[in-house]
Amino acid sequence: RLRSVLTVLGIVIAVASTITVVSVVQGFTRYVSDFLQGLGTNAMWIWPERPPGEEGKTLGRIELDADDVAAIRDCSALRLVSPLVRREGVKLATGREEISVPLEGVSSEYHAIRNFPVELGRPFAVVDIERSHAVCVLGREVVRKLKEDSGIVGRTLLVGGRRFRVIGVLEEKGSFLGSSQDDVVLVPYTTAVKMFPNARRSMA
Repeated sequence: RLRSVLTVLGIVIAVASTITVVSVVQGFTRYVSDFLQGLGTNAMWIWPERPPGEEGKTLGRIELDADDVAAIRDCSALRLVSPLVRREGVKLATGREEISVPLEGVSSEYHAIRNFPVELGRPFAVVDIERSHAVCVLGREVVRKLKEDSGIVGRTLLVGGRRFRVIGVLEEKGSFLGSSQDDVVLVPYTTAVKMFPNARRSMA
């Protein structure tokens, strides 16, 4: 009897362990898959970087500007292209709250590239990019930090000391490995270049 009980117990433990491991692996796979989906499953990132070795030392400034982005658009394999001007720790303030947030200057195509749908309000229009409008789209985490709600759409706030109108709020995407994907402010890249002139030749 004891031998039978131990045999059954061993089988139960083995099956339970297998089910647990499979469940954990499947859960993590879904987690990574959702994150990659959020990044844009077919997205490719390009940024200026100096080649290693002696060849890299002989080159001048390594840059990527708007003309380079326009040239990249000619690639027939690419469906959508967006410049990216990113700055960390940009001050964002309403009448009551002030926080520091990552700012990304992007084009109207960025929402589709990064799978960043707008839940409230609207995304950037082409005219916002062409005329460098002072408009912004907020991530959900930013809205929470400001202690605001959906009523923030249509209001103005200060971004880097400049007055911007909030035109939309992004759909919540959650965190990955402790980093929130919703802690971001999007502005037209043409506007970001005016705010940070040095970024004119260091886009991604």
